[in-house]
Amino acid sequence: MMQEEMERIVLRVPAAERSLLAVRMTASGVLAGRGLDVETVEDLKTAVYEACYALLHQRMRPQALELCFCPEGDFAAEIRCLGQRRETAERQPDARLCRCVLEAMVPGVEVLAGGQGLETIRLWCGADQRAFGG
Repeated sequence: MMQEEMERIVLRVPAAERSLLAVRMTASGVLAGRGLDVETVEDLKTAVYEACYALLHQRMRPQALELCFCPEGDFAAEIRCLGQRRETAERQPDARLCRCVLEAMVPGVEVLAGGQGLETIRLWCGADQRAFGG
């Protein structure tokens, strides 16, 4: 029996603070109708926003961010850097601190870093990490 491909909602935005409102509104739409309480919805929206903020504010800023929302369980999202990076005056965020802050809002957090800084942040609640193929 073949497993059906999971539906995903993908949003690609420029790596700029002006894009964060679109990110938050998309997360809100993805979370609508899932039967989650208001506090959980606010925590998840804030976690997506904060993950994007961390990816934007690093020494080597990406050209764009891609968000993939996976309707697996209650909620799953992957935010990753795209495109060529450019150097900024920003300090490099601490991946462990970023993960700890996000874990205060979302039970499942994975922060992946590479040679140019933070690369991908995965968030999930009521789903497991396999929603991302990991």
